[in-house]
Amino acid sequence: MNEVYLKLRAVRCSATRHGTVVFVLVSGLVGLGSCSVPTARGEEFFLKHRVAASIEEEIGNAWVVFPVRSAQPRPNDAVPLNSPELTATLDLGTKWQLRLQTSLGDTGNGILHVSVDRNGSIVANESISGVKRNPMYTEFGPVRLIVDHGGEPRPQWFQFQLWGSDEEHGQPTRTLRVASASYFRGTVKFGDRRMLVALIDAEANGLYQFVRKGSSGRGDRLLIDVNGDGRLDPADRDEAEPLSRYVFVGGQYWRLEPAPDGSSLVVEPAELQVGMVHADTDRFALLLEGDVGVLRVSGRDGKAPVPVGSHSVLRCDYHVRDESGKLWNVFTKVDGGNKTLLVTADADTKLPFGPPLVARVSAASTTRGDELTLDLTLAGAAGEICDGLADERGRPPAAPKVKITDSAGRELALLDFHYG
Repeated sequence: MNEVYLKLRAVRCSATRHGTVVFVLVSGLVGLGSCSVPTARGEEFFLKHRVAASIEEEIGNAWVVFPVRSAQPRPNDAVPLNSPELTATLDLGTKWQLRLQTSLGDTGNGILHVSVDRNGSIVANESISGVKRNPMYTEFGPVRLIVDHGGEPRPQWFQFQLWGSDEEHGQPTRTLRVASASYFRGTVKFGDRRMLVALIDAEANGLYQFVRKGSSGRGDRLLIDVNGDGRLDPADRDEAEPLSRYVFVGGQYWRLEPAPDGSSLVVEPAELQVGMVHADTDRFALLLEGDVGVLRVSGRDGKAPVPVGSHSVLRCDYHVRDESGKLWNVFTKVDGGNKTLLVTADADTKLPFGPPLVARVSAASTTRGDELTLDLTLAGAAGEICDGLADERGRPPAAPKVKITDSAGRELALLDFHYG
């Protein structure tokens, strides 16, 4: 049963195995919803393909940078800002490779030629005019391309941005940013709970894969409507997490198996031995990496079940209250994942992260030599670095101040710090 419909208007193309690409302008409806069938691997839920009206709002920051080069070789591989033709390579799936050629027109908006590269040569069959969003970049798409997932090739939608900027030493450069402009979403059951979920191709390769070990968070993502408001928010850390083999929902772990093309998701209860982790704060969230892969765990009432084993801690977010009793969300990162959490089944594990937060101010001289730059860092009990602080409405606190005194304690200056 379809739940929501989105009216769309976009460029559509299809490709044959001989490399022909045909573009037409289409309008249509994409249904959202899902159905499911039981399988030997668990219950399989079929998801609906949706083209995003806004990539940032529906998918999040999922842009991948690809290098571009001049179509005509130049000394030192320099790519002048006004180069008439630039090329880049985008590998989609295991067999198909797409080469993108951009030519600047007189208007400066540019034209994107797309072709399937089977023999190492470019044949530009059709063209897409770009839209100059601001002086820095031109946008193309969304474009419907065929992706080989190892089975039957299927279509995916992509957005392209060509950026130009003046780098150091006045050398102009070009970069091509690519993002998946479509994703799969639908309703999935975790036991007796029905929840809206979405699979996000954050690597822009047309495949829906688990986050790779050691990827430091780069990889495809899973969105879950945790608060049940019928919306998926990629900026909400409670609803967005890496696409991993296991997910923690409703106080237990579930095993996930996405289809390579994103069209379905198998869900079944996970058989994992767990131990209990305790914290000094009532609510917390961990991003871990260990034997079970990358895993996001949410703690309530100061505790959470975590799979037995050794885990590197990548992030630890938690709640703290100030002296007035106001609640704050503290978002932290653990540099290099060099903090290890060893969880056993026969004893509780104490989480070393959390309050109190300690302010550290560092000073560095500027190139002029007669100026100082002051940087403020908030660190938790285990040295985790705060990279975000907000109240329950998502608002940051007032900008902190620093007071400079002389050796006798007399105030010389009272300065404001600025976020970012």
